[in-house]
Amino acid sequence: MESTMPFFQHAHFQGAKSQTVDTIEEFEIEFPNQLNVPFIPSPVVVASYDPTNDQIHASIIVFLPTAVDLPEFHVHGLFNINPAGLEQLQFFVVTDYPETTISQTFKGYRFDFKANREMLPTGVHFNQIVTIQGFLWNKDPKTSRGTVTTVIHSA
Repeated sequence: MESTMPFFQHAHFQGAKSQTVDTIEEFEIEFPNQLNVPFIPSPVVVASYDPTNDQIHASIIVFLPTAVDLPEFHVHGLFNINPAGLEQLQFFVVTDYPETTISQTFKGYRFDFKANREMLPTGVHFNQIVTIQGFLWNKDPKTSRGTVTTVIHSA
């Protein structure tokens, strides 16, 4: 189900660049062994480098309890150096929901986009990016989650 869902908007926070999202897809998934405590699954992140267009394509899937109705999302990106000293992009899917929500069933929201060139410092190119971190950033950090993936470069 591809759409431009009405809850998607852009916003700005210091040092970050808003991302233009090509596709947002929504689906439902159940984790039947979930404990009776607030829990959010970590995001799923896939990223690849397209050498023909010198572009990084990324997909991030974040999960929210099905009880959270029509969330509003903002997607932002930052460039940084990871702990190993390598170039990295960070993408934040920002939303706000109550941390006390307990659920075994979640809605997954998939965001497909190309990284914004404006986020790179002068002299850094997309072919140098080694990893991408993807975050679901809730206003309450107790239920914020993140994961790291390696950027797939063609052989």
